[in-house]
Amino acid sequence: MWKNATFIIEFEDRNYAVVPLVARKLFHQDSLYWYESMGLGSYGGPIFLHAPSRDHLFEVDNILNEFHNIQIVCNPFSDWKSENNYIAMNTYTHVLPLQTDFSEIQKGFAKSRREAIRYARRQGVEVKEACLLDYLHEYLFAYKNQIKRWGSGAGSQYSLQVFETIANYSLRDSSIKFWIAMVGGKLVSGVIGFFFNRHAVLWHNATLTESMKYRPVDMLYSSVIEAAASNGITSFDFGKSGGNQGLIDYKEHFGAHKLPITIYKKRNFAGNLYRGIRLIRNKFGVESEG
Repeated sequence: MWKNATFIIEFEDRNYAVVPLVARKLFHQDSLYWYESMGLGSYGGPIFLHAPSRDHLFEVDNILNEFHNIQIVCNPFSDWKSENNYIAMNTYTHVLPLQTDFSEIQKGFAKSRREAIRYARRQGVEVKEACLLDYLHEYLFAYKNQIKRWGSGAGSQYSLQVFETIANYSLRDSSIKFWIAMVGGKLVSGVIGFFFNRHAVLWHNATLTESMKYRPVDMLYSSVIEAAASNGITSFDFGKSGGNQGLIDYKEHFGAHKLPITIYKKRNFAGNLYRGIRLIRNKFGVESEG
């Protein structure tokens, strides 16, 4: 079970840093934790109220270095880099630079994407921004249907509680966005994203298997990109692809390019032992606890 371990640093010059962090116990011990900044397929590392000085960065780095078992997925839009002794891994997200003129953005879409969007429109696909709480049941049904379609390739799966929490927060936080594609008044696809300052990121998408023939995702993504551009967003982030070549090609067909991400990891003996046990359990299909 994950718990919130986020902390705030107040500096002498009245600048602040927030470090989003979640934690879970190792071996059910209250004194042993594994920390991640940040979970749920998102970015971590410090977020500053004002542009940080070198002293600010140094202080945050020193505090994070006190954690013995931790993973930090660095924000690719931030300049923060650790100078401590972590194992560094590299991955990437896909980002589409935006201008306010959507017609110019569309020119960067692959021909196949533009044709799919026109096809979806002819099939009666309609896209609109909606309240996630109002459509939560339908969206979760599409998500479960999608997991079944993907089978063992589904990767990370999120609980009902995660979606309920986001849906409830969306009622009072306009940065949480939800769009749906509908055919005949029925939700066939949806996407959850976040708009903040000039950055938009797609966090989660779900589509009914039986409705993929209408190509709703192409029209859905195109509409969300257009909405982001009209709201002054300059960087449209499709998110990480987990090495899935099909997803990589799909995002690049919208004109997105790779943006590097650094992941820092550090484990002590207990952390390595716990990881080894989890790997063995997963290999033999035994559920891991604690």
